[in-house]
Parts: sequence; C-alpha cells; structure tokens
Amino acid sequence: ADGAFLVSSSIKGGEVQKTEIFSELGGQLKIENPFKVCRVETADGVFETKNPTIILRTAKGEKITVEKA
Repeated sequence: ADGAFLVSSSIKGGEVQKTEIFSELGGQLKIENPFKVCRVETADGVFETKNPTIILRTAKGEKITVEKA
C-alpha cells in the first residue's frame, strides 16, 4: 500500500471477506471496493457504500475495516 498503510485481507473461496487497514501516518486512503455493497468502519463511525472507489481521510494510528454488507 502506498503512503504508510498496512493492509491485511482475508480471502475465502477466492473472494475477499474482510480487509483491515492501519494508517501509520494519517493521510488520504484510496481503495477499490471489492463488493457490490460494503460496510466501512472508521474512527468516525460506520457507513455502507456502493461506490467502486472508497476515498477517506485518515488519522495517524487509525484502523479502517472494509467488509461485505
């Protein structure tokens, strides 16, 4: 991941199940949505999105979770 992000993802049956991202320095995070609808959990709360690209502003030390909704 570009920009000091640590990414961990679980895959089952060839499909992404859940992705966890840790922002080491903070800054903009831009990832592809691997689902038709996903649930995103950040320090600011939880939301669902259908957008093919997810763009978030992160804080240093923040954990973001993306999973199927």
